This record gives sequence, C-alpha cells and structure tokens, in this order.
Amino acid sequence: MIQQLLFPEKINGYYLFSQKRVGLHITPDKIYATVIVAHGKTLKIVLSLSVALDQKKEPSSEKTSLAIEEILKKIGSYDYLIVTLSSSYVMFKELSFPFTSKEKINLVIKYELEPYLPFPLAEAAFDFCITNSNEKEKQATIVTAATQIKHLKECLHIFSEARAVPSAVTVDILDFYGLYITTSTFTLAQHILVIFDDAVVHVAYLKNGNFKTIRSIQKKNFTADELFSSLIFTLQSFTQEYGQPEKIVFLTNDLTLIDKTHAQLAVHCEQFSLIKNLSTLNLELSSSMHPNDLNLLSLSAAYPSVFTTDFTLATEEATIAQSTIFKHQIVITSVLTTILLVAMATHTILQVHTLSAAIEKTKSTVLKDLKKNFPTIKSNNLPEALKRVKQIVSKEEEIWYSFSNQTRRSFLKYLYELSTKIESESLGLLLKKMVINKDTITIEGSVRSFAALTQLEQELKATDLFVHIPELQKLDFSESLTIKSQEELL
Repeated sequence: MIQQLLFPEKINGYYLFSQKRVGLHITPDKIYATVIVAHGKTLKIVLSLSVALDQKKEPSSEKTSLAIEEILKKIGSYDYLIVTLSSSYVMFKELSFPFTSKEKINLVIKYELEPYLPFPLAEAAFDFCITNSNEKEKQATIVTAATQIKHLKECLHIFSEARAVPSAVTVDILDFYGLYITTSTFTLAQHILVIFDDAVVHVAYLKNGNFKTIRSIQKKNFTADELFSSLIFTLQSFTQEYGQPEKIVFLTNDLTLIDKTHAQLAVHCEQFSLIKNLSTLNLELSSSMHPNDLNLLSLSAAYPSVFTTDFTLATEEATIAQSTIFKHQIVITSVLTTILLVAMATHTILQVHTLSAAIEKTKSTVLKDLKKNFPTIKSNNLPEALKRVKQIVSKEEEIWYSFSNQTRRSFLKYLYELSTKIESESLGLLLKKMVINKDTITIEGSVRSFAALTQLEQELKATDLFVHIPELQKLDFSESLTIKSQEELL
C-alpha cells in the first residue's frame, strides 16, 4: 500500500495505520497461527487457529504447504507473515562488541561468528539481536542465531509451494524471549526459561535478562520419565556452569511437572501466565477467545517485540525485499511529485488566465465609467484617461476650494482688511480687477500720483495679509501678492 511505502509504520509506539500481523509456528504434527491487529496503541488478538498435519496423506513438505495455504485462506489479507524456525535447528552464541551501532556490528559479525560455527560460513544463515547496549561505555552484547542454509531453504520452499512469502523467518525461543522481556523487569540475577513445544523442549539460561545459552531436547527420543530426567540433567548442568538460578519459568500446562521440578531442584518454579500479563503486553482478546486456547509461540511471532525488530534468518531475501520497497518508494515518490508539479502548474496557468480576464474586464468597466462621468475623455488607453481625469479633478478641486466655507471666510477677511486699510478716495484708486485665489491676490488698477502709489504700498503692508509687498513703479499697476498662511495670519 502507498501509505506503507511513504509513511513510517509507527511513531513512539503509535501505529499510524492499521496493521495485520500473522505469526506461524510449525511443528511436525501441527501448524499454529495467531493473528494480531495493531491500531493506534492497541494490539488485539483477533484469531487463533491450528491445522493438524497427520490428517494429510501427502509427503511431509506437501502436506505442510497445503496446511499453510488452508490457514492463510482463513486469515485472508495481511501485512506481515512471521514464521518461526525451531531452535533445534539453530546454534546460538553470545558476543560482545566495543560499539553499539547495529550497522557496525553487521560489518564484523561474520568474522566473529565463524570460529564458533560447526559448519562453513558459506553454508550459514544468521542474524542477531542486541540484548544489552551501553551507550555511555560504547559496548553492546548480542545473541547470534545461525542455522544451515538448507534448513532455511526448506522452510522457504514450503511457503513458495503455498504461494506465500514470509516477511521474516525468526526463531521460536527468541520470539518468546522478546515477549517475555516485555513482561519482566529482571530484578533477578539469574533464571531459566523452559518452553514445552509439541516435539521439543527449549531450555534457556538468562543472566540479568541476557541469554547465556540455549539447549533443545527432542521429545521423540524419550519416554515421559526419561524426558523429565533429561530436563533435570540440563538444568543441573546449567547450574554447575553458570550458577544457581533464582527462578525457573515454565511455558507448559503441566503443573505436576512444575511441582516435580521444584521438589527435585529446590528452586522456585512458576508457570508463565498470559492472562496476568495481557495489560503489560498491551494486548486485548476478542470476546470469543480465551488465553488458554492460544499457542504462545505463534503469538510471540506475531507480537511486535522491540527485541526481534528487523530480525530474520532470511537476510538475503529481506535485503531484496527492502531493495524492492525502496525502488517502489522512489517510483511512487517520483510519480506523485510529477503529478503535484503538473497540478500546480495547471492551477497557476488557470489562475493567471482568470486573473488576466478579470483585470481586462475591470479596465474596460473603469474606462466606461470614466467616459460616462467625464465626457471630454476620448482616449481608450486607461493610463491616459486616468491622467486626464486627474487634471480635471485637480482643476475642479481648486474651483470648489474657492467656494468652500473655509475659503469663503478667508476671502471675506481679505476684503475687510483691504477695504478698511486702503483709503481709495485719497489715493484716487481706480480698481480695475481683483482676483482672490487660494494662495494669491491679484490687483490691477491705477492711482493719481506717485505719492499715492507710495501710500498704497504702506497701506497694503498695514493689512498684514501678504508675505511681501513689492515696490510699485508705475501709476498703472498689476501685481500678484502672495497671501500668508492661515497659521501666520492667526
């Protein structure tokens, strides 16, 4: 899905999109499946089923493929298919490194692991989980799981026949350990996990929560009493090698066996209870399900444990799958980017076209209104028309200013001052024209003598209306006198 290709699955434990995880645990007699749906911060077990293999008449690999196909048909679509490989096919080794980066560990792990392999490195399929990481001291402890490639190919071939591709091939006991550490705080220094499967008993010694060693006991080789004796022998050998455990945790419904082990070793023994740990694991059950009906190993495979994140023995297939996903991401991102750019360009072109049309329409409307209100305008060019309108309006402003109330009061004051200060009869003043504007007063006329002309100058100065009174040189005069501002006249 595109959302899985372009967005992270979860952020701080919150699943952005609903995710359906299928865990498959294969034994010689049965195939167990558990389906968990992760949504938001909720993990819900929605389905648990099993198919018995002894009811099939086909060869072992074919009946397993048919059983897987049958199970997957009942489950329907899914996002992840996690398959467990029995730990009896796997070799485990604890290793330490002077760095904590998983990428750096990947570069050197094969050289560190090779001396401990009972088969050539070229025939090995392996991966690791970090059990302890100390960023301050730059140290990491890991548990490495390695199996022969032939066992991995057999597993993948079965799923190929069932027309399915596992998202990851993990190890049953590592999956359960990932589930188990989510429920424990490891206040105990040393304890042991004993996991009873249909055909195998897995025994793991943990020290401060970290794997020290794992052994598998095949049930088919022993009677019930012999199996118990073999288990006790294994537990005692672990005790001699690593020290007395403080607790033994059993994954079994046989409470009698747990009591017998306690009596034999005098060590606290308890049964792992899923019911008590549902809230710690953030798990919910469908209303029709009961915890006792669940297969915990298939549940552990489906459970999104932080411990087994990115762990898979099918590393080559996982690399190819990641490469394919990356290519799909590049293609989809390129396609979406191209679509986005084309859409933006198309939108921009349409918007520009719409805006241009609106501008032209507005220009036409404005020009039409200007011609309607100013009939003297003949130009069809809007800037020229606006320039002409500005001239007309400025001229009309001057005219209207002359008749405004404020100006009218000023003109009356000017006339009053001139009429009272100038003695027209003694001057023999003959006033032909007087024009009062906003800033100037123009007077045109004549007096009877040069003495009268000098007297006129003095009387004009006495009005205190003008900025400057020039010297009058002729009996017939025409002068434009600049009026003082309103502030100066006050």
